[in-house]
Amino acid sequence: MSGQQGEIRRIVVALDTSADSLAALRTAAQLAAGLSAELHGLFVEDDNLVRLAGLPFACEVGRAAAPRRLEAAAVERQLRLLAAEARRALEQEAARRSLAWTFRVARGQVAREVVAAVEEGDLLILGRVSRPILPGRPSGSTARAAATGATSSVLLLARVAAPGRPVVVVYDGGTLARRALDLAVRIARLQDGSITLLLPPLPRGEQAALEKEAAEALLAADLDFTFHPLARTGTAAVAAAVEDTAGGLLVLGGDNRLVSPEELAPLMDRLTCPLLVVR
Repeated sequence: MSGQQGEIRRIVVALDTSADSLAALRTAAQLAAGLSAELHGLFVEDDNLVRLAGLPFACEVGRAAAPRRLEAAAVERQLRLLAAEARRALEQEAARRSLAWTFRVARGQVAREVVAAVEEGDLLILGRVSRPILPGRPSGSTARAAATGATSSVLLLARVAAPGRPVVVVYDGGTLARRALDLAVRIARLQDGSITLLLPPLPRGEQAALEKEAAEALLAADLDFTFHPLARTGTAAVAAAVEDTAGGLLVLGGDNRLVSPEELAPLMDRLTCPLLVVR
């Protein structure tokens, strides 16, 4: 994170007015209020879509209607309407919680613009599924790009929230693991929740030392916490552990020893809870 010693001073939320995007906005506002951070909204006008609409053969195919000519002016108008809707939603959430906020509209490739936006804040929040303007366009690609390519921390939200469930943290003792644990504690406090720590497969002595280290870090937090050692690493093992522990949020460092960077996208597909990747 770009804030001093991992502090979150500015939260960037990617908006497109989809259900996941609006859920991301509500979560971003809640975290910004709890962490005394600023809120920055980003709406990206899809440059590829605008270029497509300018082609002479471009048409829109609905589920029941006959194909119709895709007009560039109509696409531009729809993008402006969505941006205005996103701005209103941000303004209302910020006013409800008395937050400092800004809003920016960018044009370009959506995934690239969203990933670049992490330079504007300490934490990027977005929904795992975006709203396609055209039927049949792939969804989730922006979330995947952010999870694997962002240089700052990223919170990817599932549509269904899970209040009251523990915050699950992958903890291996590394620098990012300690940062992930610190952030998980702050989130759990905001939710009056608890912490579950997933530990990598280790010899008994090393596992005991890791548990002691984590327990010492958690003593001052005044939160209930439990340890959940894993017998193996990998996406399937971590996803199963989150389900077994009824986790409401999974937090892990970008360099953790349980899930490699290449496995982050498959992990997203397996999880039903939000995922926070700390960098």
